[in-house]
Amino acid sequence: MTVYPLPAANAGTDPVFCEEQPAAGLVPDRGGRCLERRSNVTADGHFTPSVQGVHQLIYTVTSPQGCTNMDTVQVTVAPPAAPRMQDLTA
Repeated sequence: MTVYPLPAANAGTDPVFCEEQPAAGLVPDRGGRCLERRSNVTADGHFTPSVQGVHQLIYTVTSPQGCTNMDTVQVTVAPPAAPRMQDLTA
């Protein structure tokens, strides 16, 4: 019997986005790795910050031997920044 080590799974730091920012890649997509598919995560691992709140996503890594390991990342989506008015009378 052969026992293989678990592959390293590191989803990275917990990012913060403003709502309606462009989609951003969260975890590099390399063979055998995937970010949990949800309505706000594209097939290539880009997160679209369209809903405010904290979103917990699961990052899964599978080794060539079929061993699987997981890590989670909490993505916070904050309200969009308020527009700033410029004083044009000065």
